[in-house]
Amino acid sequence: MIMRQPAQKALMDECLRVFAVVVAALLLVGFINLGFVLWAYHVTVVLPPATVTQLATKIKFSMAPDIKAASADALSGQYAYVCKPPCFYWNPAVVTVKGHSFLAVRESTKSLCGGAYIVRTAGLILFRPAYSNVLIGKVESFQPGMTSVELTARVANGVLEGDGPVHFGFEDPRWMVHGETVYLLLTREIRNHPALFVARVREVEPDVVLDTPVQMVSVHGAGTPEKNWMHVPYLDPDSDRLLFATSLDPLKIVAADPNTGDCELMETHEKTGREYWGKRLSGSSPFISSEGVLTAHDEEAVFIGLSHSKKNHAVYGGDLAIYVTYFTRISRQRNGSWRLMVSDPFNFPLDDSMKSMRINYPTSIAESQDHPGAYLISIGEMDCTSHVVKIEKQGVLDVINGLMLLRLDTL
Repeated sequence: MIMRQPAQKALMDECLRVFAVVVAALLLVGFINLGFVLWAYHVTVVLPPATVTQLATKIKFSMAPDIKAASADALSGQYAYVCKPPCFYWNPAVVTVKGHSFLAVRESTKSLCGGAYIVRTAGLILFRPAYSNVLIGKVESFQPGMTSVELTARVANGVLEGDGPVHFGFEDPRWMVHGETVYLLLTREIRNHPALFVARVREVEPDVVLDTPVQMVSVHGAGTPEKNWMHVPYLDPDSDRLLFATSLDPLKIVAADPNTGDCELMETHEKTGREYWGKRLSGSSPFISSEGVLTAHDEEAVFIGLSHSKKNHAVYGGDLAIYVTYFTRISRQRNGSWRLMVSDPFNFPLDDSMKSMRINYPTSIAESQDHPGAYLISIGEMDCTSHVVKIEKQGVLDVINGLMLLRLDTL
């Protein structure tokens, strides 16, 4: 018995030494990781020379005392899964309807802080599922520096078995204006594949009321489909289906029935061969129609929006992506086909430093009666925070119209 105690003590000392080495190694990896994050946290912004940022505001969110279920037919027993604080709010979307601005935003129990797996984020990943909601509020006015928005409604959100393994619930809302009707486009992960849902906005006053979200049926076959569909507000006189650019390069146009979710691939193009920042060009905002956009003689209608691409950091790799944005022009030609034009890459500064976080992701571009000379562009920064930039309209039109003039010069 007396001899066993020293042996037990020696074993305990050895276990403590191993534990200390493991903890030290984890801390070292964490600090190295954090060093990489700080090293590549910002990127220099290159704005098109004609554009002028008039306002950049960070959105501060508060909860109404009584959060309503925005969906008219809530999912039975599960419509209002509530994220347990702390929560993060990013990828906002702004729309102006009947003279009022509304904002939809993603609420999540998890933020990857731009994909960087620092010690704190790793802990959340290991011990906390990533539940998400989409909440809606009305914006009274956008103020320089900080704008407060009270969130008053939550989209019906059943937490489905099989979602994930790391994402649960609706994500990344986008408003779509199609004629006189407004829709909300939603994303969710189902069995590791993104699925798209569309909900028609039934009412906006006194409260926002949505129809039950309808899942869009993918038309792209096997593999992971593009989740950043860009709505094209073209009104087909012979159909009430919604049109989406589900891929930009190669361009693919899909018609979707918002009542049934049935989708049909209407047009597909070959890849252009253009090299983008990173691997591919992806959607960001829905397209909108806007006065002042030049239209060629062979075009029936023209719409503008924002797209993005991302490149993995040269040293750190896939967990440290850097995003850039493109002004994007799509036109319906008189022969019934579609044409896409894309600007040079740039990013939006959110302060006077003329620098941007690595992930500066625009989710909507909108016009507002309160700001007739500007576009309002909503931005999710670093998968953590929400912002809106007011940018001079004429400068954006100069860039968009310059694409058209450049094309004419090459003909």
